[in-house]
Amino acid sequence: MRKSSVPLLVFPSLILILILFAFVGLHLPRCGRQEPQAPPSVPPEPRLVEPGHFVRADVLHAIDADTVRVRFGGWEGNVRLIGLDTPELGPPAEPWAEEAHDALWAVLPGDLMVYLEFDLAEWDQHGRRLAYVWRLIPREYSEAEIRLWMVNAAMLERGWARPLAVPPNLRYAELFEQLAREAKDAGKGLWAP
Repeated sequence: MRKSSVPLLVFPSLILILILFAFVGLHLPRCGRQEPQAPPSVPPEPRLVEPGHFVRADVLHAIDADTVRVRFGGWEGNVRLIGLDTPELGPPAEPWAEEAHDALWAVLPGDLMVYLEFDLAEWDQHGRRLAYVWRLIPREYSEAEIRLWMVNAAMLERGWARPLAVPPNLRYAELFEQLAREAKDAGKGLWAP
């Protein structure tokens, strides 16, 4: 009588399955989620000089219409929107300051999550980071996408800011001038009749 070879094949198969489950069990908890990490002891210092690099940040509040307080990567501080100047809340408040401040809140995304794009100079003389603030990361840098997704551009386009070109941060200076001209010609925001 001939013995069946099935039990001999089952044993190595079971061993292989157990090894596979052990391997998957060790690595599965890491898939799809990050394990908690201690915050960095030194805040990150992004040095981003080319378009296309973004830092995700949470807006905590608006200081005025051209400065927001944000948090990202263990750093919290003020970010000045590059390329524009708005009326100051003061004291004393300049004309249109409250309206410009409200306009900034209107163009920020509802969840207050933004993407910061830095230019050549990352800090100003007041210790604020300088950035272009995006509601969403653009797929391309077309004028239409800049108008649609960049907060700096939206403030100019809606007439609540004047262009302010400060070298070396001139990446979008020409477009910002154009947006401000269009707002002024249309009597929007600061130029409302």
